[in-house]
Amino acid sequence: MEEQQPPRVWTEEFRVRHSEVDRQNRLKADALFDYIQQGAADHADALGCGYNMANSGNMMWVLSRMVLQFQRHPGGGETLALQTWPSGFDRLFALREYLLKDQSGETVAFGTSFWCLVDFVRMRPLRLPESLPVPLPDNSDMPQHFRAPAKFSIDGLSSPMETEVTEHLVDVNQHLNNARYAAIVTDWLARQLGRPATLADLGVNYLQPSPLGTRLVTTGQIAPDGGFRIRIDGTQPGEPPSLRFTAQGHLA
Repeated sequence: MEEQQPPRVWTEEFRVRHSEVDRQNRLKADALFDYIQQGAADHADALGCGYNMANSGNMMWVLSRMVLQFQRHPGGGETLALQTWPSGFDRLFALREYLLKDQSGETVAFGTSFWCLVDFVRMRPLRLPESLPVPLPDNSDMPQHFRAPAKFSIDGLSSPMETEVTEHLVDVNQHLNNARYAAIVTDWLARQLGRPATLADLGVNYLQPSPLGTRLVTTGQIAPDGGFRIRIDGTQPGEPPSLRFTAQGHLA
């Protein structure tokens, strides 16, 4: 009997819970990041190159960049279908695409993420795809939504907001989970706007991990046209502040 191969495009459903919507009953950005993270992890596991593979080889997958476009922000109780697929390699990055649809088949959001496979003993990125134990599916006939976010100026930002990395924010990689950065971004925007932020698009760069106890300072700027720039710096005991994360995007 021929062994069944894992799907080259992974589909996973999520029901939007009450805790995942804001006070205007719209899906929070960090909840969407959670869906994306879960779908990516489950598909990687099915393909044989997920968390267990990496951990057994003293490696870990690290999300480096993400670009997302929002078509609308669904509400609590809706069922959403996430489709995700690997879309090739760019230097040290493994690319993965996302397409989120509602029950009527309309697109809610779509995006691209950029992952590094890191040797966590030497803390150095590994060459891809050579370091993978299995080949990834050929999805060259599938869309690639975005290139990596372009660099932008992070000087002259203001309105500092402080956050401490406490236990409930830390994930299995021993640092602030990627979705929690999205929550900090939307918290900062909401503080400036006086209401929950509605995002049209968002591009993020993860630059340095923030382990338990890191004190973060978020600063930013919102332009008259709704464009925004954000940086997050972190400090650990006995060390100078260092840049951890940047984001840019537009309000809807």
